[in-house]
Amino acid sequence: MEWIKAEVLLVLLAGADTTGTAFQGLMCMVMSDPAIYAKLMDEIDGATRAGHLSAMPQYEEVLKCCPYYVACLKETMRLWPSAPNIFPRVVGKGGMSLYDKHAPEGTEISCNPFVVGRDTNLYGVDAAKFRPERWTEDLDRAKEYEKYNMVFGYGSRICLGRDIALMELYKAPLQVRDYCPTAVYLLTVGKFFRVFKPEVVKPNDTGKFNVKGGVGYWTDIKLQIAKRAPVV
Repeated sequence: MEWIKAEVLLVLLAGADTTGTAFQGLMCMVMSDPAIYAKLMDEIDGATRAGHLSAMPQYEEVLKCCPYYVACLKETMRLWPSAPNIFPRVVGKGGMSLYDKHAPEGTEISCNPFVVGRDTNLYGVDAAKFRPERWTEDLDRAKEYEKYNMVFGYGSRICLGRDIALMELYKAPLQVRDYCPTAVYLLTVGKFFRVFKPEVVKPNDTGKFNVKGGVGYWTDIKLQIAKRAPVV
């Protein structure tokens, strides 16, 4: 029964709620700063006018032509990981010593990506600030950020759905094609940036991040959404 419960929880959460949480966080972070939203839309509209983004963007198109959009996603997940409490690991035979601390064999240990993502030793004194430019202004530093990125876990126990989740986040919010007319979720999230123009109902109030059972989710996101004029 414990095995069945674990499998059911995995099916319900993995790659669905967690990906939705990441997109909600992206909305909250981008819409909280008009300058960031304007810069993001300039990039997306420019790539659209140049014909670099398909109606259903390809993964490679987004990586190549929308680096600021990718940076916004990475910065969002750094600050607001969908699974803030990574499940613990059991110390193996002989125990483990790290930074003058010793964990005996059989000890459960863990590391929190919410805390790691705010480490000033890695990200600098502005580690708590949403600043997507940190991922593009210094490529060597960006490699360090990727090396210690724990959003999807780390090592041999890294999230199996990582690539699918990233593909969804890179492609769906930038598509303009109705490929599932009955799915309200896909028609709104799937066309969010290129088709719709969101506005925050209350300035400086773009939502609340909650954690329950080790999984993060957003509440109180209040936006008004209108359709944008086609980009030509």
